[in-house]
Amino acid sequence: MRPLSTGGKEAVNNRRRDRDAASHAEQRAAGAPPRPSLVVCPPTLVGHWAHEVDKFVGASLRALAYEGPPAARAVLRQALEESLEGTLGVCPDPDSGQGGPRGVGLVVMSYETLRADVEWVAGRPWHYCVLDEGHVIRNPKARVAQA
Repeated sequence: MRPLSTGGKEAVNNRRRDRDAASHAEQRAAGAPPRPSLVVCPPTLVGHWAHEVDKFVGASLRALAYEGPPAARAVLRQALEESLEGTLGVCPDPDSGQGGPRGVGLVVMSYETLRADVEWVAGRPWHYCVLDEGHVIRNPKARVAQA
């Protein structure tokens, strides 16, 4: 089988992007709650990811740094669900103690937090899931990889 030419790869990527956009538009038209994307990264990068998203695309995408002790994460989970359902006008910002705009589009968490909250993560639909430093899960028998 021959590899795709540059034009062929671009056409495939364009079709994939158009399909994703159409799926997103259909969900919005049907009144379905939006599906945020998930970024899983080392704990030292959670805040950095959220900061960079806010810095470069903050006007169109709200990032939530999902971190902290279990009680704080429970508050974030509840606020995120309410924010996505449109029943809450804000989603808490754990750094400032104030709320942010509705519609979190990106949740950033560490591999360790994923392992701790795997039931919640697995129980909700995500638009995309990005693994930063994905080599962390190279051992399929490790609990982080199984999560």
